[in-house]
Amino acid sequence: MIIMKNKSGIIGYIIIKIIIVLLLLYFFKNPEIFATSGYDLAIQGIVVCRGMSLITAIYVLSGLLDTLINNSKG
Repeated sequence: MIIMKNKSGIIGYIIIKIIIVLLLLYFFKNPEIFATSGYDLAIQGIVVCRGMSLITAIYVLSGLLDTLINNSKG
């Protein structure tokens, strides 16, 4: 849990987390990013990478929401 006192710290934290979530969702929507040099045997790796991107995006988003809720209470 991160509690920030100044507004610029909170805004910067929110912007960075939103950029990370958008980047991870971009990776999830475009799986060809993970297949380098056109390898056909990388299908299982692509599935794993897409799954990890989605799981990480959900984790980062839940941390951001938790921080926003805790900062709004105090």
